[in-house]
Amino acid sequence: MADHVHQEMTRNWILAYLRLFLLIVIKDVFLSLVSFLKKKEPNGSNSYAVPGRLNQISISVQ
Repeated sequence: MADHVHQEMTRNWILAYLRLFLLIVIKDVFLSLVSFLKKKEPNGSNSYAVPGRLNQISISVQ
């Protein structure tokens, strides 16, 4: 009987640590994505367009 109680307590501790680990991983992934997207912005603007590329695109309508 005593082992059953300890198994449940151990399972609860493992689940709590797993949730904490997943929370830390999700936070790190989110911060990495935000950092990656900030590096992609030219001169700190909110536009992701590459300067000089828009004049190279031609659209023909027939």
